[in-house]
Amino acid sequence: MLVYKIDVIKELNKRNIRVIDVRKNGILGESQMTKIRKGIMVGLNVLEVLCKILDMQPGEIMEYIPDDRYAALWNSGYFDNSEIKMPEPKNTRN
Repeated sequence: MLVYKIDVIKELNKRNIRVIDVRKNGILGESQMTKIRKGIMVGLNVLEVLCKILDMQPGEIMEYIPDDRYAALWNSGYFDNSEIKMPEPKNTRN
């Protein structure tokens, strides 16, 4: 599973890039920003835009965690205090 390594919204704010301006200027749409806020992975075209406006490499923005390891981290509560809203893996925490 691909997961965000950084809080993209917070990183935009640190660089004085307002989310409203990103949407208003057509850089990224509302649906892409909603996915980013919810920790849902975006397509490569959106990742490319994030790399460009944040001046970062893809590996600085997200990383790959195998599904079983992600589920184990989720079940352990690892993401409970994360600043980034992480999506729940399928078939866990019943």
